[in-house]
Amino acid sequence: MKGLYLTLFLIFLSVPAATFAQQQAPAQLRILTYLEPYRSIEISPAESGVIRELLVTEGQTVKKGDALVKLDSKVIEARLAVATAQSENKGRILAAQSEYTLEKGRYDKLADLDTQGLSNNFELERQNANMKSSEGRLVDAQEQQRVFHLQAEQIKRELDDRILYSPINGIVSQINKDIAETVTTIEASRDNYLIQIVKIDVLKATAHIPASSVALIKIGDQLPIELDLKLRSNPSADKKTKAISGTIEFISPVIDSSSNTVRISLRIENMKHAIRGGSQAHVLIPKS
Repeated sequence: MKGLYLTLFLIFLSVPAATFAQQQAPAQLRILTYLEPYRSIEISPAESGVIRELLVTEGQTVKKGDALVKLDSKVIEARLAVATAQSENKGRILAAQSEYTLEKGRYDKLADLDTQGLSNNFELERQNANMKSSEGRLVDAQEQQRVFHLQAEQIKRELDDRILYSPINGIVSQINKDIAETVTTIEASRDNYLIQIVKIDVLKATAHIPASSVALIKIGDQLPIELDLKLRSNPSADKKTKAISGTIEFISPVIDSSSNTVRISLRIENMKHAIRGGSQAHVLIPKS
């Protein structure tokens, strides 16, 4: 009997410890994915024109509202100068105001004489008509100046449309044109754009997981992610595996019938830009 116990003990010792660890560790699936910029904006001008200034360079960090490109706008600037001068010209208003003051003063004097019986109604009515006409010319001059002001504001908006601004905080990843080159609205498409801005302080990953694993996860869960990357501080270094995690933001309510998988999206924090957009990675999914 002692020999039997000794034999079983030796068999137990011969089993690798990793075997028991693997039996106890939860089963996981490694799903291939790519860590893309959380937002990627392709910018094209709203109007055709010639590039006058490039205000940024590739790789430059920009903030929302920063000017990126200026198109040639000499003709619009000339129109704006004319409209601004017209909107600021108060000569017609001052002349009409003086005429109205004069006609009203005459009318007031005749009205005073009429109360004393020293004037007739015909003269008073004629002067009242003169006063009303001068008042109308004053109102017309004021309205005309208001129109000039609105025209100047409209031209300012046209001028602002000749400048491209960054819609997000991000990094200029690509510029497809240079100074003096022509851009047209016909070229404006996702595959043919002027400037691309990417947001990489946050990354996103899309993965298609087996439908049987969906019941084991929920929105808000963090999943481990393994990726290979070269450290930015030392691009010549060998590839190293870095362990990170991503937060589930979306789980599709639809199962892809052809592959029996469900699409999920994850958010990965990358505040120090340690991970390059487009990096290949594997999401570790619980296995049912």
